[in-house]
Amino acid sequence: MFGTGATKKQFTTSDGVELSYFEAGSSHPLIMIHGWSQTAEQWHNQINHFADSHRVLALDLRGHGQSAKPDFGYCIYRFSKDLCDLIVELGLGDMVLMGHSMGCSVIWGYYDLFGVEGIAKIVFAVSASCKPMACKIDICLCNTGSIRPLARFAPQSATSLKSARTF
Repeated sequence: MFGTGATKKQFTTSDGVELSYFEAGSSHPLIMIHGWSQTAEQWHNQINHFADSHRVLALDLRGHGQSAKPDFGYCIYRFSKDLCDLIVELGLGDMVLMGHSMGCSVIWGYYDLFGVEGIAKIVFAVSASCKPMACKIDICLCNTGSIRPLARFAPQSATSLKSARTF
């Protein structure tokens, strides 16, 4: 499925839950967050595409994919804290966050809890998300109906993450 040699890795969150993620490539980090009842594997086309230019990390949220399925912690802010735990664990900065569906809400939760420190850009794929008035980072909306074609878009969308514009 992953032509780039993506490797599965794990880490433990601040509340003791073991989460899985796929990692491929190097350079600037790009973290992909899936939607409800989906998995990190849904990003395989984007991982294969962006691994040439980014350090791509596709997180399996708690209760999803290959991550642990605890009896607690299934709310947006806990998912956002899990994202923060990954970022801190790996010492990431100057990163792009890309969310699909509920993954967009996880990113907004992260923004609300932890601010924009270390975030270069945000990409929302198939979301009704709206930009807060005080947001000081570039945001790209890709409402395509599916994340599958994102890696084939023209530079005005997710093919070139440098092209995202603030609006």
